[in-house]
Amino acid sequence: MTDEQPSPSEQIPADESSGGGRWQLPALLLSLLMLVGSLSVAVATTPDPDFDAALDRAEALIDDGSHREAIALLNDPQRGLFDWIAKRPERVSIEDRRRYHVLIARAIFLGQRVLGLDDPRNHETVVREYREAERQGAALSPVDVSYLASTYVARREYELALNRVETIPDAQREHRDRVYREVVEAWLGGVSPDLDRTGVLLGVLLTDPALPMSERIWALDKQADVRLRLGRVEEAISRLLRALPRLDEAEPADLGVLHTRLGEAYLQAGEVGKAEARLMDALALTPEADPRRGRMRVLLGRVGEARTDYEFALQQYDRVVASYPLSGSYRWGLLGAAEAHAALGSPDRALEVFDLLATEMATGEQAAGPEAERVASALVELSRAQRESDRPDVALRYAELALRISGGDARATAGVLDALARAHETSALQLAGRGWYDGADWPGLSGLEPATRAQVRRHLSTAARYQRLHADRFVLQDNEAYADSLWRAGVLFDRAGDQSRAVLAFNEYAEGQPLSDRLGEGRFRLGRSYQAMGEFDLAAAQYRMLLDGQDAGIARTAGIYATQSYVPLAQCLLSDRDPENDAEAEDLLLATLSGRYGGTGTPQYREALLELGSLRYEQGQFARAAERFGEAAQRYEDDPERASVVYRLGDTLRLLAQEVEARLEEEWPASERRAMEAARDQHLRDAMARLSEASELFEAEPQAGLGVAERLKLRNAHFYIADCAYDLGDYEAALKLYDRARQRYPRDAASLVAMVQIVNTHMAMGDLRRARTANERARRFFASVPDSAWDDPTLPMDREAWERWLDASAALYSVADGGGE
Repeated sequence: MTDEQPSPSEQIPADESSGGGRWQLPALLLSLLMLVGSLSVAVATTPDPDFDAALDRAEALIDDGSHREAIALLNDPQRGLFDWIAKRPERVSIEDRRRYHVLIARAIFLGQRVLGLDDPRNHETVVREYREAERQGAALSPVDVSYLASTYVARREYELALNRVETIPDAQREHRDRVYREVVEAWLGGVSPDLDRTGVLLGVLLTDPALPMSERIWALDKQADVRLRLGRVEEAISRLLRALPRLDEAEPADLGVLHTRLGEAYLQAGEVGKAEARLMDALALTPEADPRRGRMRVLLGRVGEARTDYEFALQQYDRVVASYPLSGSYRWGLLGAAEAHAALGSPDRALEVFDLLATEMATGEQAAGPEAERVASALVELSRAQRESDRPDVALRYAELALRISGGDARATAGVLDALARAHETSALQLAGRGWYDGADWPGLSGLEPATRAQVRRHLSTAARYQRLHADRFVLQDNEAYADSLWRAGVLFDRAGDQSRAVLAFNEYAEGQPLSDRLGEGRFRLGRSYQAMGEFDLAAAQYRMLLDGQDAGIARTAGIYATQSYVPLAQCLLSDRDPENDAEAEDLLLATLSGRYGGTGTPQYREALLELGSLRYEQGQFARAAERFGEAAQRYEDDPERASVVYRLGDTLRLLAQEVEARLEEEWPASERRAMEAARDQHLRDAMARLSEASELFEAEPQAGLGVAERLKLRNAHFYIADCAYDLGDYEAALKLYDRARQRYPRDAASLVAMVQIVNTHMAMGDLRRARTANERARRFFASVPDSAWDDPTLPMDREAWERWLDASAALYSVADGGGE
């Protein structure tokens, strides 16, 4: 690449500040081009400017550091310096033209450097102006050569920079050595350091016998740095040990730099004692105010970490933070202090320091220190450790801070996203009081108190979202990692109750992983998700795929999930709107209960038992329903849903007793009637026992954690128990039970049932006065409840109950006062 063919540079806007003296240097070129058009006529009539005086003044301003004023002077439309050079160069001496281009380049270079800018447009202007001066025959001074070379370094045109500085004479080598430093720092500081070329350049520099002592120490330090980065630790140590005795004339503080690097090398070699000794030597050689002591303390902190002496490490890092806040070691000190606090078991303090580091890194100011990815990686590891120590709350705080330091979801690494997903997941499981469930038998969240349930669901949803983002990091890169993360996302969406997203994840998994060992389970989970959404046809299609075995991949992995699909398929067939397939559903349930797909200890047997009991209940076959519910209650005493199973059994027995009672209205032989009456009474007693057991089981659970369905069952159980006592003719017990139910649900519309039955009970006992009083109380309560409340189908008050109340009221008010007293 030649000087005339500079590499293209990305356009990056320069900083601007209205109050700090900054200006947009590329605007110089724009203003010059505009002046060419506006003053072309004036040039012919304007007298020749005093070029020498103007250029002398501009040079003086540059030497004085007034670069902005120098540029304004060189671009002054009233003096017309640029216009004369551009339009009438024959009226300007060649020397003035050369000098003009050099001064423009020098002013822009120095102005940008003073302001800390790095605008490619400014670099382009500097190169063009210096090259124009040379084209017109100017011989650049060593200083200007170094400025041009530095600009090449900024443009990453390193060979051009090195070729340029070779022309600088030894007498002014400080300008050459400065560019060498810039090249080395650029090669070492990139995302992909050029260690090989850096090593070669440093080797060449160190063969120069005239290299100044300070530059030699700098080169030795950088050479050792290169060797350590390449893993050539022993070589770095040996070369430093051989070099140090030859540096007697060096300044002590400069020697401290090499002792620091030697200490780092010993630390990397695992020779902790020698590392500490060299670092202490470095501190002794370096003045207290020297900011390089910050790096020495940071390395001593790492010595403490290597010895697991975190108190010592923390002391070193704290001294860096307190004493060298403006040094390049400050952020390293914060990171070390945060990690030391974490190692000492003080996560709150660690998080405070990490937060301070995050704030410092978010300032946007360029400063030496750990990269965001390095800090985020440390936080991810700390999050993992806290998670494994059953402290998901702290793990989550570490992971969230890692996300903040990373710059948000879009810029976070896969490690940060995974840490967030797992921290939210473990937080959810801790709140729920449940462990991880690998199969499809997740017990759900219905038993949790509402506020807790909402928190758990939020954690699971957030975990699923981050797991999904984590999967996206591996698309087209690592199919195995992508598939595993996508699977976990689907499971988490499923557990959070976000079935639509679970379906998307499992569908994507099933379509994209036809050879996966999880394909069978994936189809099963997909069916479950569709089923939970009420998409029964889509769910049934997934279950049929598992059962049919026509797809080779599914058939190979179906296994237990095919066996477990019979009952869900039956549920879907019973829940859809097609009565034609109900017989198939019943056959599937009966086949499961035959033991063909597993014994009584399998989940599918229990599910089939309960589903068939529910089917018989809906069909009004209460005797057969009670048989199934009774078997379930007997077989599965430790069932987490035992309260609901026992309630269903008690309710079914109650309805069976009513069925027998209805049959007793027919004519029967006396012996059969007595047998039927005995059966009715036994059904009622059994119903009371089961409903009482169910209510006790429900009440043993935290009430806030009961779901809506469970609360309704508990409420109805209390009323049904009293109904059974009434039907048995045990009126004293019925009165107490109805009154207990009324007091338990004083504002519930269901209380009217108890009030009406209290009326009926008093009448059955012949106590008309109390019956009338109770009836008035029932009427007042009825009037206080809005009509819409009676439309609730879950109320334990059916048409028969309303009819009984009407009959009772009519009977009461047709009797003279006191007739029943």
